[in-house]
Amino acid sequence: MSEIYQQLLVYAIALWRKRWYVVLIGWVVCVPAWIAILALPDRYESQARIYVDTDSLLAPLLRGISVEGNVGQQVDFMQRTLLSRPNLEKLMRMTDLDLTVKTQADKDELFKDLARRIQITQNQGRNLFSVSFTDKSPELAQRVVQSLLSIFVESNVGASRTDLEKARQFLDVQIAQYEKQLQASEARLAEFKKAHLDVLSRGAGNGGSFQQSLDQARQARADLQGQLDDAKSRLQSLKQQLETVPPVVQVDSSPSVYVAAGGKALPPALASIQRRIDDQEKTLDGLRVRYTEQHPDVILAKKQLADLQNQYAEAEKKLKSEGGDKADGMKPVKTTVPNVVYEQIKLRIVELQSTITTLTRRLEMADAEVKHYDELATTAPGVEAELTTLTRDYGVLRKNYDELIQRRESAKLADAVETTGEKIQFRIVDPPQIPSVPSGPPRLIFMSLALVGALGAGLAVAFLMSQLDDAFISLASLRESVGLPVLGSVSRILTPGERRIRVLRTASFAASIGTLIMTYGAIAFLLLRNTLFS
Repeated sequence: MSEIYQQLLVYAIALWRKRWYVVLIGWVVCVPAWIAILALPDRYESQARIYVDTDSLLAPLLRGISVEGNVGQQVDFMQRTLLSRPNLEKLMRMTDLDLTVKTQADKDELFKDLARRIQITQNQGRNLFSVSFTDKSPELAQRVVQSLLSIFVESNVGASRTDLEKARQFLDVQIAQYEKQLQASEARLAEFKKAHLDVLSRGAGNGGSFQQSLDQARQARADLQGQLDDAKSRLQSLKQQLETVPPVVQVDSSPSVYVAAGGKALPPALASIQRRIDDQEKTLDGLRVRYTEQHPDVILAKKQLADLQNQYAEAEKKLKSEGGDKADGMKPVKTTVPNVVYEQIKLRIVELQSTITTLTRRLEMADAEVKHYDELATTAPGVEAELTTLTRDYGVLRKNYDELIQRRESAKLADAVETTGEKIQFRIVDPPQIPSVPSGPPRLIFMSLALVGALGAGLAVAFLMSQLDDAFISLASLRESVGLPVLGSVSRILTPGERRIRVLRTASFAASIGTLIMTYGAIAFLLLRNTLFS
């Protein structure tokens, strides 16, 4: 730490020896710089604030119905493009600045100068803007700001309506093109369905693929074949069972007399059969009222009636051969009664035969359908694939067409809102005024920088000159320079006259630096007073 202190002390002594360089450079630099700064022309700044109101009451009412433009993005875009070349040309014409240029180079230079001096900022949110311009003429500064506000408002309103008109024209063209494509696609799809009606009516036209329809037809044929085989098996079983069941059974019964139609009395052997014949005839008459002669029930009833009539004839013949009609009516007799089980089995056989006939006919139709499907199986996949492609293309065109129609209606509604709804409102919060007090240049800052720079330059020159000086400031520097041991040092004793000269030189240095700082302070005071009281 002591070494650093010693080194700093050496540097301080060296700078003190060269202190007059600081004074000289300070005055040489500061005086011309301050004169130049005071001679700078005044600049006047005109400023205005504008509020862009985007919170319209129509926005929540029309949400989802009309096109919702990004108002904030639109305003940001206009803020960034306000200083474009077309807008600057319009600004020059509105403020008569175009009269001051003669060549294209002068015009380009004026464009750059205007863009540099115009400031557009956002503050207190996104919708409050500040526009400012600085110029030597306060009237020109106010005119420029007022013209910028007019351009800003006109550009926002005009650009929005122009964009909507272009969007609607584009939608009209696209809708016309899609309408033609949609009509052509509908014609192709209808022609294709007409040309392949046979395949489509059995496959994709019924909501499924042709292979699914073919599989369903084959499955239906297999089901019918199984039902037919099952019915035949049951019929064979019933026929075998019928062979083991007797058609009639004999029972003991008391003799009775049955008076048939015409007043003829019948013996008990014939009376039971005649009753059944009468009942069967009534049943047959009832069936004929409801069905035709070809109905299975009518055919079965007629067959049963014929069987009963045959039984009656055989019983009558047998009775005559045995002399039964002369027998004693009071003795018990053997009566032949039809077997109910036999009759039920025969009825079931007739039903199964009718079912087998129906299943056989349906199986033939299923065979024909499967055969037809097999013939179409080679062309069906290609037809279905092409139908899928045509349907998909038609669906895409239809979807896009419907969306374009909807967007065009939304654009029309948005155009009406933009025209009559005042979607964006511009409010001038602070109108531009002609400035009476200059806003610049910042002379006090420039003078302070000049003072600090001059003193810094003086210190740098003094330090450089001290490094070039051959004098030794301390014993340590002498010892390091010659490389020999230093036995001692002799101090200089100043006379009273030399002490007065040293004091005078120190006072002169302090007076020179103080005068420089006081001069800066006086000028700064005058500048501050003019700024505060003007």
